Amino acid sequence: MQSMTGFGRGTADARGRAVTAEVRAINHRYLDIAVRLPREHAALEEHVRAQVRSMLQRGRIEVAVSLPPPLEGHRLARIDTALAAQYHELLQAMAGHLRVPYEVDAHFFVGLPGVCEVTEAPLDPDADRPAIAAAVAGALAALTRMREREGECLAAALRACLTTIGACADRVAANLSPAAAAQEERLRARVARLLGGGLPAQDWPLDIAALLERADITEELVRLRSHLGQALACLEAAGPTGRRLDFLAQEMQREWTTISAKAVDPAVAGLAVSARVAVEQVREQVQNIQ
Repeated sequence: MQSMTGFGRGTADARGRAVTAEVRAINHRYLDIAVRLPREHAALEEHVRAQVRSMLQRGRIEVAVSLPPPLEGHRLARIDTALAAQYHELLQAMAGHLRVPYEVDAHFFVGLPGVCEVTEAPLDPDADRPAIAAAVAGALAALTRMREREGECLAAALRACLTTIGACADRVAANLSPAAAAQEERLRARVARLLGGGLPAQDWPLDIAALLERADITEELVRLRSHLGQALACLEAAGPTGRRLDFLAQEMQREWTTISAKAVDPAVAGLAVSARVAVEQVREQVQNIQ
């Protein structure tokens, strides 16, 4: 079991440069990925997204990758020889017109506007792709380890809540027969009091049985135990279980709500309240499980 929150950091070497990847994860109902790469490596965003999807199933995931530009060869100088030739012809003509000596070398032309231009050399994003992938993989592995540690704590908390829910169900089940007998006696007394003997005694059992059947919670307890068993199995299962546990918690809450509504015994009603509190705790915890 893994939680959905955590942080991971990974590094790799890219032709002498240090690539750093950081991954942050928080709760989210689905998988939501945000990737931040250097501008010149933006074309690799989908590769990083695919890498994240291969390891994570839920959560808001923020990936930040940073690396410095190449130490050498990242700038290009260009000499416009045609423009330099135009300068040369114009300066020669001017020197002849003014009757002054004209002696220059190549260094002189380099300083003239537009003759020498320095530009940023285009980078090949694919050349750094293996290093970026390695850094992201390291960050995801660190994130997974952290999420697994938190998952162990969440599993222990959930197991305690499920144990409480199961104990309440067992106590309610043990109280079914005495509660049913007491309810039947109360119904008989109420019918006799309200009808004053106007209803034949032989008809009482049928009416009382109908009322008792509507108050019966046996089916709810059977379904509740099934949900409990599946939830406990989820705690030991590999892979994402958050959505399944969320569904099971909703179903358990529904069963306990029905039991609470049908309960006529104060003891059963009290147990239903305790169980619903524990189920609500389960629902809160599973929001942080992948």
